[in-house]
Amino acid sequence: EQLVRRGAGEQTRQALLLQEERAAYAAYSNEKQDPARRLALGKEFLRRHPQSEHAAAVKSGNRRATLEIFDVAYKAFSANPDAASLDRLLATGREILGRGPDRAVAAQVTSQLALATGRGMIGGFYSDLEQSRAYASQALDMLKETTPPPGLDAEEYARLRANSLSLLYQCQGLYLLRQPDPDAERAIDFLTKAAESKDGPSANDPNTYWLRALARDLIYQKLIEKYQALPKGRRTGKQGQSLCAEINPIANTLIEDYARVISLS
Repeated sequence: EQLVRRGAGEQTRQALLLQEERAAYAAYSNEKQDPARRLALGKEFLRRHPQSEHAAAVKSGNRRATLEIFDVAYKAFSANPDAASLDRLLATGREILGRGPDRAVAAQVTSQLALATGRGMIGGFYSDLEQSRAYASQALDMLKETTPPPGLDAEEYARLRANSLSLLYQCQGLYLLRQPDPDAERAIDFLTKAAESKDGPSANDPNTYWLRALARDLIYQKLIEKYQALPKGRRTGKQGQSLCAEINPIANTLIEDYARVISLS
């Protein structure tokens, strides 16, 4: 009799758990308007019902909800790029990254934080070069992998790589120019990659060519200083001619970059 009672009690408990699981999943599925509430419901569902047949779907939905929350903050920043909207975006992004998200979420959030802080540096309302550089380096490492992370559609990942990589190259060029000892040569390498990334937005962004012009101008000015330091009698000699052979191509590419800035602005 005790065994029968125990069996009946277990069946009742299982039935109640199944009923609770169904109700929890229905509440999660029916939440369409508020991604933050949907995410909270999804987390609670996985905590209470980790073995549910719906667990995989809820995990995927939690990923989407997380990115929706971040996307709202990113769009607000893009619509009104200033220090306040960037601070809100950074707070949202750091909170998400602090949870240890999967590679799909981490790649998207880190990439956009790198782009936003880079834009803030260009706009003069963000100055933490090392943090921005860290985001860009992490994002580049994540996006080097051509195979999409689990749970991320291949076409969506291809778009993310095309849009982000080109602008991340632009950001790397910016950091190399803004560091205490600017590295113009390496900056030009990254900015040329950005200019040649035809699938991404950087090829048609005037900032790409403006930054490359700044890098080339640093080299140009150093060569001019060397030339002007020569005695006048030696400027027409072999050393002066050698310097002119370096100066003229740089001057031409510098003019070309400024022309691109004007045409794209």
